[in-house]
Formats: sequence, C-alpha cells, structure tokens
Amino acid sequence: MGKIYFVRHGQTVWNVENKICGASDIALTKTGHEQAIEAGLEIKRLGIKADEILYSPLIRAADTARHIEEITGIKARPEERLREQNFGIYESSPRDGAEFKAAKTQFLNRYDGGESMLRLAQRIYNLLDELTSQDKTYILVAHNGIARMVQSYFAEMSNEDYAAFGVKNCQVLEYESEGSKEEMLAKEEKKREAYVKAAESYAFYGAANSYTKALIDDYKGIETPLDLYEALKKVWCKETCAPRMQEAWSQDNYSLGQCSITAFLAQDIFGGKVYGLLRPKGNYHCFNLVGDSIFDLTSEQFGEEKLDYDNACEQFKEVHMSSQEKKDRYDLLCESLKKICQ
Repeated sequence: MGKIYFVRHGQTVWNVENKICGASDIALTKTGHEQAIEAGLEIKRLGIKADEILYSPLIRAADTARHIEEITGIKARPEERLREQNFGIYESSPRDGAEFKAAKTQFLNRYDGGESMLRLAQRIYNLLDELTSQDKTYILVAHNGIARMVQSYFAEMSNEDYAAFGVKNCQVLEYESEGSKEEMLAKEEKKREAYVKAAESYAFYGAANSYTKALIDDYKGIETPLDLYEALKKVWCKETCAPRMQEAWSQDNYSLGQCSITAFLAQDIFGGKVYGLLRPKGNYHCFNLVGDSIFDLTSEQFGEEKLDYDNACEQFKEVHMSSQEKKDRYDLLCESLKKICQ
C-alpha cells in the first residue's frame, strides 16, 4: 500500500497575471520561491518521511522540488509524466476565459495542438498505478491540472467536481491507497451513506444531498458541509449579519442575513458555484451548487417559506465583495471560523 503527497509549484508570473501556463515553461516569482521554501519547512514540521520526490521537469515545479529537497533531505528526480497538460492555443490566455472554460468540458479536446484530458489521464493514472503498487511514500511536485487528475484517481468525482477542483500554490495534499479501486469506491459509498443518515437531523435545505469534501485545509476539522454548518452556528452573529437585518437578528435565528458571505465561504472550502434567488426587495439570497447537489446553509431563516431554487442565477464573489461593508463581514466570518478551528 503506497502513500502519495502532492505539492503544487509556487507562484509564477503568469499565475499573478491570471494566464494559463500549461506546458509553457514559466519561472517562479520571488514569492513562489518563498512559498516553496515554506512547503519544505511544512513537510519537515509534519514529519513526512518520503522515499523520493518526483517532479515535473517544467522549471516552476523543478525549482519548487529542489527547495523541498534542500530542506528535507529527500532525494528528488524529474518524472516526465508529471509535466502539466498542454492547453495548445489557450496557453497565455486568461484562465477564466469563457471559451477555454467551455473547451475544458470536452475530454477529447486537444486544444488545437495540445493534449486531451483523456491522454493526460492515461499518463497520470499509469504513474499512480506504479507508485501505489509499492510499499513506499512519494512526494509529487507538479501543477494544478495534474492535481485535478490525481484527485480523480483517489476520489469519486463528477465532471463538475473535476472542473472545479484546484489547489493553492505549494499546498500539500495527502493520499493513501487503501486497496483496489472497487474497494475504495465501496468505502466512499459507505461514508456517503453515513453522511446522509447524519444529515436527517439537519433542517437546512439540501442537507442530505450536500456530501462533498473540503478542497482546502485552512479550517481544521471542516471536512464536509455539515461540519461547516455546525461551526458557523457558533460564529454567526449580529456583526456578520447584513446591516438591514441586524435589528431582527437573534440567537434563535442565527442564519438571518448571513447568506452571501456564508455561500462564498462554502465555495472557498468546497468549490462549486454560488447562485442567488431574487427576493421581493431586490436583493439576492445566495446558496451553493457543488457538482449536481444544491445546499443552502442559511435557508432556515425563511421558516416555512418554500424557496424556488430552479429560478436562480449565478453570483460572483468579486461582485459581492466590491462592497466594503460585505467584504468586512466576510473577513470577520472567516477570522472567527479560523479561531474556533484552531
């Protein structure tokens, strides 16, 4: 049974400029080198004992791996199969471009001279089959596109989950092979069934269908939406409530006026999208869509009112957070959550 740690490379200039790097050989920024050093120190602090570091030959991953090797003493070598996916004509274009976003959903698409998702899966899955068949621990240093494929190898994912998945620069992820693919899927299904059973005691909309795993580890102990809901009950307060509702806020109606900052916080943790329902007074009530599952952590504020979740439109964090008042409440919610998760 093998264990795999995955580290995304440090920040590059094109990361800062919101450009698609792909197979283009883009170097680390000064911040990227600092992040790589911190990743090495974190691996050392965690006491991770790996047999070997394998890294993408692209310079941003190679330099990240060398920093980690210097700090931890774990030998590193290049592995060609960890090279980032070639996005062809889209390289250097905006990462959030509408045309590229649509092209990524077509798994046979080679992006006019690039590499398809299926071809990428072939080389990454072959590599992971080799590594997990050994009783060894490896640290893989590579790219965001590779991170998605590694995640899909170890966890059940929908196409939407796959597209939404991403990791921060120099974030460290841990995976452990626990048997055959069939055994892993069976174990995951048992976890899902236990989650659905536990969700029966929760009243927020979509609780039973909200099973998804955290994509980041910024909030210790927050692994599922139920974990997040339980934590938020302790930190939602009058100060995080929308100003127009603060006078009506109480501990008995703790989710009142918390919808947008809560939905975007949940998006940060679990990925997916945020949608909004237009309310009579012109504001939007926000909720989450991850994969094909809707959940609304703040729906209880509406009591017996039935909301029509079919008639909603996508909401964007940068638009909502352009309001300084809302940004301040969002920051307070995040800070309060981190304090209780320490």
